[in-house]
Amino acid sequence: MVLTTACVASAYLFVKALETERLVFYVLFGLVAGAGLLAKHSYPLFALALVLAAASDREWRPKLRLTGLLLVPLAAVLLYSPYAWWIVSEGLALLSAVSKTMGMTDEASHVLRAGEGLGKLAFGLLGFFRSPCCRSCSSSSGRVTSGGGSRSSRPSPPSRGFAGAPSWP
Repeated sequence: MVLTTACVASAYLFVKALETERLVFYVLFGLVAGAGLLAKHSYPLFALALVLAAASDREWRPKLRLTGLLLVPLAAVLLYSPYAWWIVSEGLALLSAVSKTMGMTDEASHVLRAGEGLGKLAFGLLGFFRSPCCRSCSSSSGRVTSGGGSRSSRPSPPSRGFAGAPSWP
């Protein structure tokens, strides 16, 4: 929810900064970008995409203020810095705890751990694709059923969708 809110607020504040050319909107855009960065570490790509889109447009390009664009990352770093400090100060203890939880040990080679991870991925994919395939194979009439058996020959009444709306054919 924070990520979606940050995306919408970033876009709104950036357009507002371009329309009004006021530095306060650039700072607010930076603070929201910092919140987005807390939600997802690749969030600066979204903010960069907004700036590049404005820079590529002939109408918006002259409205970009260099001072405002420099304030955006400063405001984002200001909001992100307590989390970054925590990661730097507690990083080794955090990495050690996560490694123990995930069952990672230094005794296994990198190739062995990579093979184990790929095996788990393959097992997960097989489990994901097994379910629909087995359901369709277990039906004697060739129709997919939820209970695994064939349906009766009597046709069912048409179902109604959400709030009484007819369902799609």
